[in-house]
Amino acid sequence: MKSGILRKSAAWCAAAFLAIQPAHASDTFHLKDGSILEGRILEDRGESYLLEIQVTPSIKDERLVAKEDIDRIEREEPDAAAFAAIRELDPIPDLLGEGEYETRITAIREFIAEHPDSGYATEAREILDSHLAEAEVIAAGGIKIGGELLAPEDRLANAYYIDSRIAETAIRRLIHESSMLSALRRFREFEEDFTDSEAWHSLLPLMRQVTTSHRNTARRMLDEYDDLIAAQESGLSRMSREERRSATNAIADRQQALENRHEEERGRQGYWLSINPYYKPALEETVRFADQEINRLESAAARPPREPSPSEIWRDAIETIERGDSAATNAAISAARAARMSDEHIQLLENLAAESQNADKAQDGNDG
Repeated sequence: MKSGILRKSAAWCAAAFLAIQPAHASDTFHLKDGSILEGRILEDRGESYLLEIQVTPSIKDERLVAKEDIDRIEREEPDAAAFAAIRELDPIPDLLGEGEYETRITAIREFIAEHPDSGYATEAREILDSHLAEAEVIAAGGIKIGGELLAPEDRLANAYYIDSRIAETAIRRLIHESSMLSALRRFREFEEDFTDSEAWHSLLPLMRQVTTSHRNTARRMLDEYDDLIAAQESGLSRMSREERRSATNAIADRQQALENRHEEERGRQGYWLSINPYYKPALEETVRFADQEINRLESAAARPPREPSPSEIWRDAIETIERGDSAATNAAISAARAARMSDEHIQLLENLAAESQNADKAQDGNDG
């Protein structure tokens, strides 16, 4: 019997691309006034240093510091700075592809080659070994999901579980990127395919938090709406006639665009509306919908998980299809429907069952 993985896996899977940036040594500058700066020297200007200062992990700035103001400088060894990027590669996340493993492996090997005598070399080799071992499984068609490696032969039996976890990972990534509205919309789609799955239960507490946060944002905008409009009117009143005419037209265009978007979006049942501090209807509807969603999610979280789980029902269906028992196969597919699996998952089971039956008939013909 031929096997395959759902096409929808690709649709749900957001690429887990990791760009490994070269690290620069960062020194610690202790100033005589007691302050401390983390950064590196960009230029020695005689009586002062031009420093690149690390303001936050993602923000840098430049600062000119007089040498006479520096009490002492603690130099960071180059290998320590370089290994900081390597250490970030462990543990290895889920759902990396072959190319991403190769990028990470190349970075680790380059560190070891450049710093063979480093005190971090042993740890780097251990990280390299774990990457090489996992990469071999991935190259053979396996997948890492939920922190576990699944061999190629296990993918079909776990296709429903894999697809649900891929979808869950995509939602969590949106939340991590602060794309809350996109995460809320994606979760509604996710529920159409994976309600009662382990991934769905895992997401419920987080989605309640996201929903509450989004509701609070809309509520705050709604509370500030009258003051915002009053400030807008006050600003218009201080403009010249020509400026006021131009600004009024721009405001009218903006409001029309917001109204058009609102009318288009509200036609989609259960759809999270885009919100804007200048458009009250969407704010009011969002607060109402969010309150309903919070109650729904709380009720859903209070329900005990389905027994057996949809993932277990899927695995049972695959095993039943492989045994070739037609009556048992029909019952297994009916159980999958009762578990509210997606149409695509049901279709895959039906296709596999048909392939199995055709193979059995062909075998019977050959035996005859």
